[in-house]
Amino acid sequence: MKRQSSLSMVTYDRTIRRRRRSIGVGDLEEQLLEDKAVLPLELFFDLVFVLGITQTVALVVAGHDGQALGRAFLVLAMLWWAWTQFSWTANAIDLHAPRVRFSFFAAMGAALIMAVSVPTAFEDGGLWLALGYVGVRGIGVWLHISGTTDQVMLASVKFFALVSWPGPLAIVVGAFLEPPARSWIWLLGFVLEFAAAGLAGGAEWNIRAGHFAERHGLIYIIAIGESIVAIGIVASGKPLNGVLAATMVLAIAGACLLWWSYFDRLGETIEDALREAGNDQGIVARDAFSLGHFPMIAGIVLFATAAEEIVGHADDPLGEFTRLLLALSIGLVMLAQVGTVKRVGGPLLVERIGAAAAVALLMLPAIEVRANLMFLAVVLVLAAALVLERRRDPLLPQG
Repeated sequence: MKRQSSLSMVTYDRTIRRRRRSIGVGDLEEQLLEDKAVLPLELFFDLVFVLGITQTVALVVAGHDGQALGRAFLVLAMLWWAWTQFSWTANAIDLHAPRVRFSFFAAMGAALIMAVSVPTAFEDGGLWLALGYVGVRGIGVWLHISGTTDQVMLASVKFFALVSWPGPLAIVVGAFLEPPARSWIWLLGFVLEFAAAGLAGGAEWNIRAGHFAERHGLIYIIAIGESIVAIGIVASGKPLNGVLAATMVLAIAGACLLWWSYFDRLGETIEDALREAGNDQGIVARDAFSLGHFPMIAGIVLFATAAEEIVGHADDPLGEFTRLLLALSIGLVMLAQVGTVKRVGGPLLVERIGAAAAVALLMLPAIEVRANLMFLAVVLVLAAALVLERRRDPLLPQG
């Protein structure tokens, strides 16, 4: 109880500091109740997805080619969309009821089946992955419908349930097919899922902006945490020396910069946009969070994979596949952040576009450099872009 109380106070204090700039003291209590903090039940739920992200990194490392990369994106999309279902559901219902808690626990079981099935998703584990996905999605939709008391929003949830069933059905059907047909049908399933989100996002939704933003910020941190775990696992199997220590520090610096790119100012910018969206809250939540955050998470997962490769082969020339991973990782995170801020009416973050382009140029095969030195160059480019942006752009709120 003491630990939970401390967590609540930290969250409460952080929320007060964040709101004090924009609302009056008299409105503070009402605003806090409206937004509500992320609860321990949700953090507990996220632990299963830590394993899913770890398994996705392992899938890329094991295959070490374009096919493995494409398959990892499909699996990660499945994990992400299952998690996203509960980010919307938990935002709308009371999480304290025993029925809701046991439903979360059941969804964790389905998510664990998904995570464990990732390495064999394109072999004999495909059906288990699909069934776990359908289980998480189904429990989430049922909870959303049964727990929503706002009749207008209930109609929106029911509409989403009506238009979104073809996606999970296609994923189950795809599980019975052999690759590459399985990959194509699963891709079709996610096209259908995204189309359903497009249709339902225009309905009327009442989003608790503070909770929704914090929820996505926490999953962003979890993804970054995977890069730290990957670094530690690889490094622990090698004798520690100066080169390895320096490379680990570079990897941590890269992870810190990815954290900084989101939590310095960007996270609050999109949270404020969601809060002020009025009748368009559903559209902003869909575009800026459910869709906009996926390439960020995917980029961080690729960064973790690249960091694992570089720490393991710091003295070797940077391989072609690791070059691709680094270019894609920084490109996905930076460009997704640019697009998300622009989508909510913010400024064009040109420095981040420049960082993505510069890293892509550094990864050209003609430039052959040791892995750790190339990693240093990437970290310096990213740091320079974020420093220049902060000096130039006063439109984003200062932390």
